[in-house]
Amino acid sequence: MKIFFLSMITALALMGCAKDEGVTEKDDDMEPKQAAWAPYDFFTDDFPVQLNSAATDETLYFIGANGLMYMNPLSEWYSDPYSASTSRYVQQVGNTGRIKFPLSPDFVSAFDDKNDRLILTSTKRALLSGGQVIIDMKKLDSDFWNLGFVTVSKGESMAINSAGQTLVTYTTRGDEGLTLRLALIDVQVDAGMIDTLRTQVIRLDADASFRLESIQSIGTDFYVSTTNSLYRIDQNGTASRVLQETVSAMISVGSLLYAQGPEMMYISRDNGLSWEEAFAVPRELRNILYTTFRDKIIGYKIGKLWEVTLTETGVSVRELDAKHLEGRSITSLIEFKDYLFLTTMEGVFFKKPSELFQDAQK
Repeated sequence: MKIFFLSMITALALMGCAKDEGVTEKDDDMEPKQAAWAPYDFFTDDFPVQLNSAATDETLYFIGANGLMYMNPLSEWYSDPYSASTSRYVQQVGNTGRIKFPLSPDFVSAFDDKNDRLILTSTKRALLSGGQVIIDMKKLDSDFWNLGFVTVSKGESMAINSAGQTLVTYTTRGDEGLTLRLALIDVQVDAGMIDTLRTQVIRLDADASFRLESIQSIGTDFYVSTTNSLYRIDQNGTASRVLQETVSAMISVGSLLYAQGPEMMYISRDNGLSWEEAFAVPRELRNILYTTFRDKIIGYKIGKLWEVTLTETGVSVRELDAKHLEGRSITSLIEFKDYLFLTTMEGVFFKKPSELFQDAQK
């Protein structure tokens, strides 16, 4: 009887252990899985260098070393990025792999450095009549010498604003030496047909540096940074020096604008007309670029992603998962249908939007 009692206790103990282990395994199964960025093989194999992206409700556009490309879902049930038609437009610009050109859902602004021509291409009629406008820069400005461009790691070399204008920076060579000038072009796209309405040549201050550091748009305004100043250009072509500092990136948060200098973040409360020092830029955020995903700010540079939260007095940073992006030069991030697409100079990667904010694995 004693032996039977001890046997029963042992059996019950073993059953309890097995039950506990089962609960642990079930809990583990319920934990969210870490999802790595997956390579989109179509681009990785044949068209790896992709520098920018834009999207409409139905079409995703890329621009890179092989010109303008587009991707359409094959059906309304868009369940996998491989279930898409991907095609390439031939574009007569030979430097799309070296310079990050601005791309909107309506048109791309690119520069043909062999012939000194600005080429505006409709995304919807790239190969059709009425799909391009070509501007001879030497006819626009007889002092034209070269496009004012920055390396891909510093962002775009031209900009497109929300009013459908494009801003081009270029250097001139004349009696006054090298200077930086701007061309503001009003672009109209109607049923895919592209045309220009007005072009203005804008001269900066006499002491302005001719070296471009960054250019971008926020709303209808443009911001151009040289090696010593930040200029604001409104949609009417009025240019104002608003900050005597080099700025590498601009960020809009609600009614506030942020301008990132080499060591200091500046803040504007009046739509970029005046600026004040806000706080020191953390070391990990220096020399990075920013984009937005829904209402979140995402910072990126080679092989790394961050969620960035800005306030008037400081910044908090959370490093995000970047598995499979190691050593890759990230160039843009965009949401399309059920996926996030991330372009790099070494291919295109994707994951679900819900998986973006997973912490980096240490």
